[in-house]
Amino acid sequence: MRKRPGSPGDHRISIPLSVLFYAFRFLSPSVLLERLEAKLARDLTAGARPGVGAAAVARAAAGARQGILDIANLSLRAIDRADRDLTLDGVRALGRSYKAYLEVKAGLPAGWFTPPREWFTGLSDEAFDLVVRERVWVAHLLFHQAWLAYAAALTKAPDAAPGIAAVVIRVAAEAARRGDWPLLDLGQRFANTFLREAVKRADARVVRDVARAYRDVLGRLCRAGRAQAFQAVEKAADHLRYYAEFAWTTGASESAEVLAGELSRVVELAAVEAPGSLPAVAAAFEDLRVPAGVDRRALARTATEAPALGREAFGFEAVEVLARS
Repeated sequence: MRKRPGSPGDHRISIPLSVLFYAFRFLSPSVLLERLEAKLARDLTAGARPGVGAAAVARAAAGARQGILDIANLSLRAIDRADRDLTLDGVRALGRSYKAYLEVKAGLPAGWFTPPREWFTGLSDEAFDLVVRERVWVAHLLFHQAWLAYAAALTKAPDAAPGIAAVVIRVAAEAARRGDWPLLDLGQRFANTFLREAVKRADARVVRDVARAYRDVLGRLCRAGRAQAFQAVEKAADHLRYYAEFAWTTGASESAEVLAGELSRVVELAAVEAPGSLPAVAAAFEDLRVPAGVDRRALARTATEAPALGREAFGFEAVEVLARS
């Protein structure tokens, strides 16, 4: 005779549907990400609390490191499943947490900025000393994890790659706003790495989206009105020139033309927002080596897209005039 659930001798467990729903929701990746982000934000800011001791600072730093690795691992697993949304949610969570960290960074004790050497086994002693001296170990760890996600996304979920790069680039913009120039320089180096990898993959669409995000940040730097920001714009222009030439040499002509076009946009930005940087930025465009048969004029934008310049055409001659004005 079949026994009813719950009758004597029946060992089956009856779980209410509401409990099952709660359990599944608790274990869902999005809820897990929320909890990881909240804990990371707490660890990143705990060291700035008044009266916190050295041991507590060390625990908070270790917790922050583990939190960054946990969220990055969640994003990497999402890439393996081609889950674009969860991938981006994870990287954006890192970006939000880091911005919260920037709010308290200036108030953190010196011990916070001296991480254990074993946390950065992949860095040379010289590079590790630089990370410690410039107080950017948290950013370096975060950017490196974002880079791993970006490299994986290029192969498995390319739609997510530009969004991952944009998080790092926007952190660099926030660094410029706050006058944290070592962080800006670190962000630029990673942004250049993102561009180079996309060029190597000959993915012009990703190159375009990453370069566009990069250029938007350069616009903010131009408007910052600071000498260090202008220097960053000049360095970026030179890197865009280099990667455009690199793309042509590797046969990625579409990516090369995208980068050359973005370089011309940076010239426009400098002409309108940072005239002091214009000679160096325009020189980068002038020095651009283009293959035979490529019309240099066609690589620049027209004046209808840059009305502030008041030119009928924004071609090579216009760049020459601007560079020498």
